[in-house]
Amino acid sequence: MSKKTKTLNYRLKDKELRKASSDVFPFSVAKTTGEITLKAPINNETEQFEFKVEAYLSGNKKTSQKTTVIISVDRSPIQFSFGSGLFQGHIEENSYGDVNVTLDLVGVDQDGGFIRYEIEETLPDVYPSRFGIDPSGRLYVRYPLDREDIELYYVSISASQDGNVAEAMVMIHVMDQNDNPPYFLYDQLRMSVFENVNLTLGGNTYVTAYDDDTGENAEVRYELVTGGLGMIYVDPKKGQLYNSVDLDYEKVRRFKLNIAAYSGELRTTCRVFLFIRDMNDNPPIVNDFEVIYNGRPNTLGGAEVATIPARDPDETGILRFGLLSDDGDPTRGSLDRDYIQVDSTNGMITISPRIQNVRDIDVDIDVGVYVFDGVHATSARCLIHMTGITDLMVENSVSAHILNITEEEFLTSGGMKSLRNATRDILGASSVTIFNIEEFVELDNPFINISFSAKKPNGIFFTPVEILNALYFQKDMIETICGFHISPAEEDTCVSEFCNKHQRCVTRKSLTSTPVSYEAHLDDIMLRFYGIPPLVEHWCECLDTARDGNCSKNNPCDARPCLNKGMCYEEEEGFGYGCLCPNDFTGVNCESATITRRCFPGACGPDEECENLPTGSFHCVCKRRSGCPNDNTWYFPKGAYLAFPSLRRKATMKVSLQFSTYRNSGLLLYLGRYSFMYDFLALEIIGTEISLTFNVGRFIMRVKVGVPGGVSDGKWHMVEMKYHEKVVQVKLDECKGDLYEISDYPCEAYATQALDVTTWFLDVNTPFILGSLPVQDGDSRIINNDFEGCIKDVYINNRLHGAGDTIRTKDTNRDVLGINN
Repeated sequence: MSKKTKTLNYRLKDKELRKASSDVFPFSVAKTTGEITLKAPINNETEQFEFKVEAYLSGNKKTSQKTTVIISVDRSPIQFSFGSGLFQGHIEENSYGDVNVTLDLVGVDQDGGFIRYEIEETLPDVYPSRFGIDPSGRLYVRYPLDREDIELYYVSISASQDGNVAEAMVMIHVMDQNDNPPYFLYDQLRMSVFENVNLTLGGNTYVTAYDDDTGENAEVRYELVTGGLGMIYVDPKKGQLYNSVDLDYEKVRRFKLNIAAYSGELRTTCRVFLFIRDMNDNPPIVNDFEVIYNGRPNTLGGAEVATIPARDPDETGILRFGLLSDDGDPTRGSLDRDYIQVDSTNGMITISPRIQNVRDIDVDIDVGVYVFDGVHATSARCLIHMTGITDLMVENSVSAHILNITEEEFLTSGGMKSLRNATRDILGASSVTIFNIEEFVELDNPFINISFSAKKPNGIFFTPVEILNALYFQKDMIETICGFHISPAEEDTCVSEFCNKHQRCVTRKSLTSTPVSYEAHLDDIMLRFYGIPPLVEHWCECLDTARDGNCSKNNPCDARPCLNKGMCYEEEEGFGYGCLCPNDFTGVNCESATITRRCFPGACGPDEECENLPTGSFHCVCKRRSGCPNDNTWYFPKGAYLAFPSLRRKATMKVSLQFSTYRNSGLLLYLGRYSFMYDFLALEIIGTEISLTFNVGRFIMRVKVGVPGGVSDGKWHMVEMKYHEKVVQVKLDECKGDLYEISDYPCEAYATQALDVTTWFLDVNTPFILGSLPVQDGDSRIINNDFEGCIKDVYINNRLHGAGDTIRTKDTNRDVLGINN
């Protein structure tokens, strides 16, 4: 059997005391510890308690010891007061309720009266009072507190009972919450750093935000929202800007950054302008350039041609300019350098003063130029084509429109070179000078007007008529070579009819005083063109200088030279007079009767003899073995034409010709203007009938004549047209009486444009065209452009025109008999 462990126990010795009620004995002894405690109130009468306590081992009560315990009762009164003179309390900001503090009182008389608590004073003194205390001594907050406003309060409190008063001070700490967003001192910040410098080394590039909270609540982190362009970033903890690549002023000069500062979920943004400052780290940029300079010979010397098109990517660079020698050395001379000078400070190229008044100057200058910024140097090639434009050159120039193209497109596409080469080829010219280009827009369609002249190999200028005829007859070829549409410009101011029929309208071209320039760019190459716009002047002069101011005297018709009731008219531009003969008469003075169709004076040309035929007609026989220049019968295959000189008479005209064709449509005759605008006259076959279409002002008129069976029968038919001051008469064959009443159209017809009183003359300038138009689809106002058949006996103003009168032919054949066979 094992031996049990014994423990020490305690108990009151007297059994009576152990069993006594609380009224008898108020103390007790803990069995295991021996602690004496008060188990009941002590009455007021007992001043001392004496009792014995026994200690013994468990299981053996015989082994014990006793001791006497004496407890004296102190009857002196306890002072009424708080447990401490200073209490510490706290409460979170923005909250209501009790302050976290325990206020304990000592010396409270349990039998006394009611305890009254009051707040005596609060520091800082805030109205209304933020604190209150209830009857139980619970200190509480009336309104939410803001730590960022006041973080510590001192509250003096008092408690009173039965005349006893206790006072204490409570320190109330307002605990922080993260209720304030971070803030920047300014809504916008401006910083600057040099290019190619790391931002962390380039100066103060910190973005700093502040937070009124404390501790962890005041920690701020940063974030770049926009504007960094993949190059600028911000340190999330420090707010330091840094760059991931080198910053180049020439690429980005300013960054507009939006940077956000966060504190918890609270956020504030700031706009940061980061300016990159320039450094002289790039060489100047200058590309090859070309200048076409046209000027009066007396204005060339000292004229400003162009500024060297250089730029420095660095704003801090100061450019200096100069000319290179042929071997690239800026210190040596060059032959072309004798023609031009360069201002070293601004790069302005001027023509040397020694060129002044040098006539017929036409030089190409090829020089090298350089640009220096103090650190770097760059060179380029400069081409200058300089031409002196003389009055004679302008007087023999023409203007043309190039459609659906701008000035820049014309210059940069090589249009000037191709037009110059094409014109030189068709004219057989030694040189072509384009001295003006101007751009216009009509109905949203751009076009340019160019002015140019051309020289023959012998050094003489082509006349404007020679150039215009070449453009007119070979327009299709020029357009094929150049690739754009070209049309002679309408620059003849006389078309507006300023002069009366007794006067001659005279025009003259001259140069304006100031050149105009236009600059175009092809890739990186600059092309500058200087042109001189021609000025067209006009005036009226009498046909006979002996006449007085109204040009009305000495009318050759006063002598009545026209016979057989012919109408006399005064020829224009001093040619004397002419006769409009009745239908049955012809000749210079209407002296020959056409009813017999017999030979008459002037019926045939030189070296020809008129022979009457048994049929009642006549024909002309050439007496020269080599052929006569006035052979007057032609065969026209499709596309063929011949041209006589343009008519100078504007008020009166008479034309007759014979034709033969099997085609139901065709163009017999055409007169108009090079521009295919304004006045024109066309004689056509339309549906086997003859149609005359003309315009002498604002209206287009058309008259028709015909014969039974039509004119497309392969037989010879004669058509006669007379024009006199806007009245047109057309007659077909031998038109007599009622013989042709069954025709759809009469054999003779008249038309007038008398309603239009603004113009009186037929203002045409193209050659007199027989057969097809040289330019297909040139005039949209007529129906036919081609003719296939034969034409003979062409009389213009009573004069027979033959092969020797033509100025141009194409594909015609005079072996009419062989072709018919």
